[in-house]
Amino acid sequence: MTIRTKGTKTTTRKGQIKVGKVRLDQKNRIALTPFLPDFDISGYEVTSDEFGCITLEPLTELPARELQLLQDSKAYDSVKRGIQQIGEGKVKSRGSFAKYVDEI
Repeated sequence: MTIRTKGTKTTTRKGQIKVGKVRLDQKNRIALTPFLPDFDISGYEVTSDEFGCITLEPLTELPARELQLLQDSKAYDSVKRGIQQIGEGKVKSRGSFAKYVDEI
């Protein structure tokens, strides 16, 4: 995962990247907005170690129809194969299928 922030980045232990420092406000809160990843997240899983280091793992929601695709390995492999074929230029346009819409 790439974290895009303002300022310099330095690598720390375990391949982590130091992206900045924050201070507690009067209510003991910290602002993490400048450090948020550049993709949609719905929340974070929070873990802490014995030294008080806090790790935030970004979470995202997945629509049920996409989850079904990921759980069906045959369908998922078929979609991956189709995407690969598109990238290789092996797919030919068969025109519009709009005339079949009423038949479904």
